[in-house]
Amino acid sequence: MLSRGIWIQLRHQPQVMMAVIGVGFLLRLTPLGGFLERFSYDAPFLQRRELVRDIALVYADETTLGNASTNESLVLDRHTHAKVINRLSADGARLILYDFVFIQTNMTSAGDDALVAAMRNASNVVLAASYRKVQEGRKVHTQVIRPHPRFREAARAWGIASFDTLDADRCLRRFSLQIDNSTNEILASVAARIAGFEGIPREGSWSQGELWLNYYGLAGNWVVDKYSFAQVLDPHGFAPGTFRDRFVIVGRQGILDGGAGAVDEFPNPYSGFSFAGVSFPDSPGYEIHATALR
Repeated sequence: MLSRGIWIQLRHQPQVMMAVIGVGFLLRLTPLGGFLERFSYDAPFLQRRELVRDIALVYADETTLGNASTNESLVLDRHTHAKVINRLSADGARLILYDFVFIQTNMTSAGDDALVAAMRNASNVVLAASYRKVQEGRKVHTQVIRPHPRFREAARAWGIASFDTLDADRCLRRFSLQIDNSTNEILASVAARIAGFEGIPREGSWSQGELWLNYYGLAGNWVVDKYSFAQVLDPHGFAPGTFRDRFVIVGRQGILDGGAGAVDEFPNPYSGFSFAGVSFPDSPGYEIHATALR
């Protein structure tokens, strides 16, 4: 915003004032303005390389899917999820943010029973939920897809894992604290409240409830510890105490979202640039949640 003194000076220079107004309208009404806004956000991150030590990442990948999924649905076996939670809890994880949506029970209850027992025993698991837009006549409303009641009751809490703030280039630079100004909080906001973080307010105070993401570095390179499901499940896959008193974010990397046909990855401020033919990877969804949490 221009200061009052500058406006007073421009009043005596109508040609300059008209030029300033014209440039403002040009930036507002053309893609150039959006590009400059996005570039001004992205560029400073190119100089940032910061290691975060109180967060650890755990991911399921193609190897996990091949070894521990049901053959027909491409959904990870619930026993596997239960074992991962048990291992993280036994090693002293402070909070487990689990970026998988369990909206229904399995045909066989043994896996569900194991998952419920693991979450109850851990007592610090925050589950993911989703949502979709539903049109009824001329009105469009949000339908929240919550975890199944069995899992919801066993978890510490749940939050919305979907993002509705993608920019024109699909890069995720900001996020909403609530979906459609409802009481349904996003996953990272719920986890931050439980963890006692003060960085994410419960009610949005900036940009109508939106906060800008503060990326710490290249995808996969800003945390000290990152482990696959296979490593977590291996008795010798990590040193004892690796997850003690840390916030563990669990998600998927490079695999379809429950067989739905979409990979849970998003462009970030780094992946829009390339140097000497080298491009930077997009961020998996669970890393986005970790970034928002921190």
